[in-house]
Amino acid sequence: RTCCGGISEEAGGHTVEIDTRGLGKPSAVAAEVPLKTKASPATPLATALASQIKSRGPITAHEYMRQCLLHPCHGYYARDGAERAFGMEGDFVTAPELCQLFGDLIGVWLVSEWHALGKPSQIRLVEIGPGRGTLMNDVLRATSAWPEFRRALGEVHLVEPSPSLRIAQQRTLAVEPRENENDDDDDERAAAAAAAAAEKKKCDEK
Repeated sequence: RTCCGGISEEAGGHTVEIDTRGLGKPSAVAAEVPLKTKASPATPLATALASQIKSRGPITAHEYMRQCLLHPCHGYYARDGAERAFGMEGDFVTAPELCQLFGDLIGVWLVSEWHALGKPSQIRLVEIGPGRGTLMNDVLRATSAWPEFRRALGEVHLVEPSPSLRIAQQRTLAVEPRENENDDDDDERAAAAAAAAAEKKKCDEK
């Protein structure tokens, strides 16, 4: 029942009253605070996106995020020095950057799962979004304690669209990218890399 501008309920021998008189009314304090309407200066990426939308029409949320992260000049993970975004001196920290223990545990878990599967003779490790390659480096070091597992490990794949981070991963793992002339995707990857390089050159010239 409503009581004194509120709601009163009896439960367990106690009466609980809720004052509802102020609900739906604008706060006097909020009304006194002026809204900030001054727009922030457009970033180079915002300018590029606005130009794209003006010439081609609306873009999807997927395309928007792809441009924010992987635009050849202004993308967060594609810009020069993107590898410095990770770690204590960067913008954010992930578990592998704090301590090798996380990678050690993942490595032990992988060996355990490999045993549970009956120790197949051929396995591959695939990491999506591997950052600087820190986690994979720790995993490979930890699993080196099990030679049989390492002999079964035929391939390691790092799925990374950022050219800058791919270089950082090669440096962390001290490896060179595998050459495979029979891979049907090679031409497509080479064309995409060439297009990205050309786009970046245009940005640098601006």
